Amino acid sequence: MKKYCETNPKLKKPKKIEYKELYGAWGRCNLNKDKLTFHILLKYFPEKHIEHVVYHEMIHTYCLNHNPPFYNEMKKIYPDWQKWDHELKLLLYLLDTNEIYSWYNEFQNQKKKQNNKNTDELIKKKEKFKE
Repeated sequence: MKKYCETNPKLKKPKKIEYKELYGAWGRCNLNKDKLTFHILLKYFPEKHIEHVVYHEMIHTYCLNHNPPFYNEMKKIYPDWQKWDHELKLLLYLLDTNEIYSWYNEFQNQKKKQNNKNTDELIKKKEKFKE
């Protein structure tokens, strides 16, 4: 965020940043609370997509609506912002249809199984050590 604030004097870092499950959006801007909220799963996407969403939400701190001035600001950093929006909408569609959630849940389950396996191996080693 600091990077964008330095390149655009209109942008200011919000007082609060949150990460949680959002439905139908990658990010939200709340001017009353001086807060930006980002989708928790955004962290699994390429950095360029994350930067695009952060910049998009930061523009909303002074340009509330998706109107020509908003898109002019987007073009300054992302001249091909439509390409990024299209990719993010596709990812959001997959997320909303649970394709990503099923992948994410599968990934988390595999991690848990691996952790359990590692824990079992440690217990066995500890028991052998005691003998």
